[in-house]
Amino acid sequence: MTILVRAVLAGALLASGGIGQTADLSATDQPRALSKLGLENLQALARLFGYVRYFHPSDAAAAADWEQIAIHSVSTVEKAQNALELASSLRAALGSVSVAVTVFLTGTEAPPVRLKPAPYLIEWRHHGIGLSENNIYYSERVTRPAGGSTDEIDVLRADLPGGVSCLVPRVLYTESSGVFRLGSFAGKQPRASADDRSARLAAVLIAWNVLQHFYPYFDVVHSDWPQALTSALKSAATDDGPIPFLSTLRHMIAALHDGHGRVTMTGDTAIPSPVGWDWVEGRIILMRCFPRVGPHNSAWRCNNRHQWAVGG
Repeated sequence: MTILVRAVLAGALLASGGIGQTADLSATDQPRALSKLGLENLQALARLFGYVRYFHPSDAAAAADWEQIAIHSVSTVEKAQNALELASSLRAALGSVSVAVTVFLTGTEAPPVRLKPAPYLIEWRHHGIGLSENNIYYSERVTRPAGGSTDEIDVLRADLPGGVSCLVPRVLYTESSGVFRLGSFAGKQPRASADDRSARLAAVLIAWNVLQHFYPYFDVVHSDWPQALTSALKSAATDDGPIPFLSTLRHMIAALHDGHGRVTMTGDTAIPSPVGWDWVEGRIILMRCFPRVGPHNSAWRCNNRHQWAVGG
């Protein structure tokens, strides 16, 4: 099986790209554990972030700098002390890009969704997810004539962690017709550092959402993906710099149980293994060797006809 999007961690790379930078961090940016309440708050942010970013078809959402929104939202949302404050902080975090999106206390009556009618309706259509400008995977917003019925406005309703729920319109009114293809969901690489706690937490929720909404094999791998978010947020909060954070992201992707998932750090050089092996009848078997240049520039090669057993 293959992951539909090779660059599944394009968003996560924002937090490892700062390696080597000198960061002047405040006390709030230092590694520290998430409280139980803070963890629930960030889980709620992660869920709402993905709904609005990938399914809310407003012009503002399509053009937004979502990496910066994620980084700036983390600290304020984490600090909410109760469900009422959480609802308010989530609305404030995404308010500029989330027309008609609302967050309210779970168990209370949902507020009505009021939209000004227009001649056309607009919604997202995803062909995979466009993290780079190519013709294989892309996302576009498409329009159709509005019929004037309230039933044509599709609204996603979801209960979030922390005692709040959300309404996110997946269809909006618009004045212009056409097909609006998005060049890339990845955006530009922000100048952020993995020494910054908020950047690490933001990278986790960005990367997790790519797979949450676009990974096609959850029915096959049976991964506990919500738990992967929980574990990654806890770990990212206490990671002391880029190298521990790289391990956090790799553990999160390993939860997919898909050998095609990988995480690399900006500036890393991939070094292929000179040997190939496989797991056969409970033992690691060395299957083949590849040509390499030795320390004295002399080429060496293993005999591919032989196999070596490793382990008992």
